[in-house]
Amino acid sequence: MIEKVYNKIIQNKKNTLIFITILTLISSIPTVFFPGVRSGHDTYFHLSRICAIADNIKKMNFFKGVYSGYLNGYGYASGLFYPDIFLYIPALLTVIGIKITTSYKIFLVLINFLSILSIYITIKGISKNNYASILGSIIYAFVSYRLVDMYQRSALGETLAFIFTPLIVYGIYEIIFEDKKKFYILTIGMSGLILSHVVSTYIIGIFLFIFCTINIKQLLKEKRIIYLIIAAIITLLLTSYFTIPMIEQMLSQTFYYSEISNISDFQLYKRTVPIYLMILEIPSLRTVVYDKYWVPSGIGIIFIYMIYKKIKYKQIKDRFINQSFIISVVALILITFTPIWKINIMKKVFYMIQFPWRILIIPTLLLTISGSILLSKIGESKKVLKNTFFISLISLMSMVCFSAMPNRIKEIGEYSLAYAEYLPIDVNREYINNRGQIITSNNKIKTNFEKTGTTMNISFKQNSKDTYLELPLVYYKGYKASINKINLETFKTENALLGIRINDIKEGTINVQYRGTKIANITKIISLISFIIFISYVTKEAKHKNEK
Repeated sequence: MIEKVYNKIIQNKKNTLIFITILTLISSIPTVFFPGVRSGHDTYFHLSRICAIADNIKKMNFFKGVYSGYLNGYGYASGLFYPDIFLYIPALLTVIGIKITTSYKIFLVLINFLSILSIYITIKGISKNNYASILGSIIYAFVSYRLVDMYQRSALGETLAFIFTPLIVYGIYEIIFEDKKKFYILTIGMSGLILSHVVSTYIIGIFLFIFCTINIKQLLKEKRIIYLIIAAIITLLLTSYFTIPMIEQMLSQTFYYSEISNISDFQLYKRTVPIYLMILEIPSLRTVVYDKYWVPSGIGIIFIYMIYKKIKYKQIKDRFINQSFIISVVALILITFTPIWKINIMKKVFYMIQFPWRILIIPTLLLTISGSILLSKIGESKKVLKNTFFISLISLMSMVCFSAMPNRIKEIGEYSLAYAEYLPIDVNREYINNRGQIITSNNKIKTNFEKTGTTMNISFKQNSKDTYLELPLVYYKGYKASINKINLETFKTENALLGIRINDIKEGTINVQYRGTKIANITKIISLISFIIFISYVTKEAKHKNEK
C-alpha cells in the first residue's frame, strides 16, 4: 500500500502537487475547522497590522509604513521597522470584503503550502532523491516548532520565515558544494526572509556565517566565494527599499525597542528550555509542567530518531549531513544551557532575539533536510513514511486541542501595539489619549483642518511671527508639509509629535502627509530596477536549463 502511494506521488509533478496540497490541508486543520481565530500570543498584533494595511489601501496609500489607525489616529510606523509586503495579501482580501479572520486563515493556508513546497524543492535539489524529499515534506508539514509559531505563538513573521529558510540552505549548498552559478537561490531565500522577519534573518545570518567559516576552503576553491558575494549584493539591492529606510529611522531618534532587552522578563537566561521539554513534542503541555516562563515544548520525536540514526551510522561520510547534525545538536544544547546566556558576549550577540528558543528554527530546518537525506542514504524502508506521518501528527493534534479552546477572535477593535517597540521613546501615550484631535501652537492663531489618515489639510489665518504648529500625529522622519508648493520645515516637538514651522506666513492652507524620506524613495527605485533585472536573469537561466 505504502509502495503504491509513494510511486503515484513521484510519477509526475501533478501528483506531487496533490500530495503537497493534502499535507497543506491536514496541517491547516487547527485554523480551517474552527470559527474565528484562536487568540495566540501575537494574533491580535498581526491582525491589527493587516487591518492597518487594508486601511491604507482604501486611502490609496501604498507602501508608506505609517498606519493611521493606531493611537487614536496619531499613527504608528510599524511598517518602517517590521516588513509588511507579504501582509498585503490578506490585506487585499480584507479590502475586497472578506472578513479579517477569514483573510488571515487563508493566508495561513497559503503559508503552509509554500513552506511544504519549499522544503520539497530544497531536499529534492540537494539530494536528487524522491524518498528524501517526500519524507522531509511530511516532517516539515507537522514539525512542532513551525506549528507552534503558526498557531500558538501566532508569530506571523517567523511563520513566513519557514517558506524561505529552506531555500537559503539550498542556495548556500549549491554555492559551496555544487553549481555555484545557482547563487540566485540563496538570493531568493535571503530576500524573502529579510522581508518576512528581521530577527529570523539575524539568526539565520549567524548560521550562514558559521557554515561559511567551516567551509571556507571550499568557498575559496574555484572562486565560489565570488558567487556568495554576488548573492549578497543582489539581496541588499532587492531589499534596500526596506532595510535602508529602516536604518535611517533607527538613527533618527530612539524607540521603545531599545529598552526591551532591559525588561526582566526578556533576559535571555530566563528563557532557556528545560531538557525534558526539549525532547517532548506536546507544546500545550508547558501549562502543566513548566509555567514560570513560556517555552515551545519539543523539537519532535522524529528528530530524536534521526539523531539516533546518525550516531548509529556514523560511517556515512557526507560533509553537509555531518555539519548539519553537529550545528543542530550544538544549537539544541545552547537552548537548554542557562549559564551560557549569562555571559556578556552572548548577551551582546543575541540580545535582539529575546528568547533563546528562537534558535530552534536552525535545528528544525537542518535536521529536516539532512535527516531526510540520511534516512534515504541508509535505505530506510518506505514504511518509515507512514510511521513518520503518524508520529508527526502528535504536534498537530496538540495544536488542534489548543485551537479548540475558547477565547477566539472574530473581529478587530482597537489596534494592538504589543510592546509598542516602534514608538518614539519620548511619546506619552496617556498625553495623546487626553489630547485628542487638536492642533496646538506657540502663538494665538486660528486653524481649521481636515484629516484623512495621516494626511491633513490645515487652513490658518491671523498668524504672527515665529509660529509653529503641533499636529495630532506621532513624529517619524518622512513627513512633508507644504503651502502653495513651498515646503515648510517639519520637526519633532517636545511631546514627540509632528511640528511645522509656518514662521510669519499670515494665512493659507497647509498640506501635510507622510511621503517618506528621499532615501526611502530612491531605494524603492533601486529595488524595483534590481527586481526586474533579477527576474529577467532567473527566467533566462530557467529557460536555458529547460532547453538542455
